[in-house]
Amino acid sequence: MSYTQTKVAPNRSKSIGYFKDSIAVYWNMNSLRAAGGIKSDATDMLTYIEYLLQNDRSLVIQNITKPTAAMNKQLQIGKGWLIRMLSNNSSLYWHNGGTYGFSTFCAFHKETGKGIFIAVNAFEKNNIVDGLGVEIMGKMLDLK
Repeated sequence: MSYTQTKVAPNRSKSIGYFKDSIAVYWNMNSLRAAGGIKSDATDMLTYIEYLLQNDRSLVIQNITKPTAAMNKQLQIGKGWLIRMLSNNSSLYWHNGGTYGFSTFCAFHKETGKGIFIAVNAFEKNNIVDGLGVEIMGKMLDLK
């Protein structure tokens, strides 16, 4: 497995994010490096999802996907992942968010080995990205 474009990077990147009609400045928070300081491209994110799916028996992956708190009957929180209980008693793991200039959604389903990553280079579009991600995963998993 090789992540060729994932790195802790300064404010330079090939991607350009937008806040309304203006180019967004990249976040650079040393104390919260994972919140905007780690840069990846879509290929590396899909490689990461594939790794999670192929190594789901790994203790580290079991740990980060293990529920730590329940929001309600359908939604639990893990270490870095939200876990949605599906009607067929399987789980959909997902994470969303964004930084100034980008909105993202990532999800995977262990039982089928399917996953997606969506990125939009616009700030505060998470409702659109989340809706699209949930809809795509629903169709991929044939959820009604």
